[in-house]
Amino acid sequence: MTKKLAFIKPCLDDKLARVGGAALIGGIVAWPATQDGHPLTLLMSLPTEFLNRNAGVSLPSGKIISVFSYYAQDEYFLDCITYHGSQEELDWLRRGFTRVLLHPPGGVMSSAEELPPMELEIEDAHSTPADTYGGSKIGGTPTLLQAEPLALGDEKFALQVYGGSFPAGHRGVLGLSDAVGYLFINESKARNGELDVGTFFVQVT
Repeated sequence: MTKKLAFIKPCLDDKLARVGGAALIGGIVAWPATQDGHPLTLLMSLPTEFLNRNAGVSLPSGKIISVFSYYAQDEYFLDCITYHGSQEELDWLRRGFTRVLLHPPGGVMSSAEELPPMELEIEDAHSTPADTYGGSKIGGTPTLLQAEPLALGDEKFALQVYGGSFPAGHRGVLGLSDAVGYLFINESKARNGELDVGTFFVQVT
């Protein structure tokens, strides 16, 4: 089942599913950065219970999926985070321009480029009319803007977010305001206790 997602109100509790805000990785892992040292931005903090309940995945309870991505308001960076099916794009992406980390709740850590924390909510309890819905949603199948085969192995689609839904001033966080970001998770890696457990990438038309 696909459910629509909304993030329109400030999140006042770090433990809720949210976009933006601080990362709960203190004492667990260093802040993710590219190979040349550019700090990534926390896009989403997702309790595993939220994902298990809504995304149709099976992840260890009591943990958090933190999704980080390259973001620079003053430069063009879209090519660093897009993936439309080419191996070259995937190789570039996995050089550290996005990270999907599974970890227990740690201390609060912030970065210089922090998005306003907004609570992720299920917009309604019913499935969308079809999996052609191109906005923010969780579960079901992804609405890919470029329907090329994706070489993601056993990774399973969890959710997608629409760039234009991000808070004002940050609607280019995915490169363009009409871009869509996709989160895929490897359940086996998560159950094995690995840190990097998936792929986050962006597509544009």
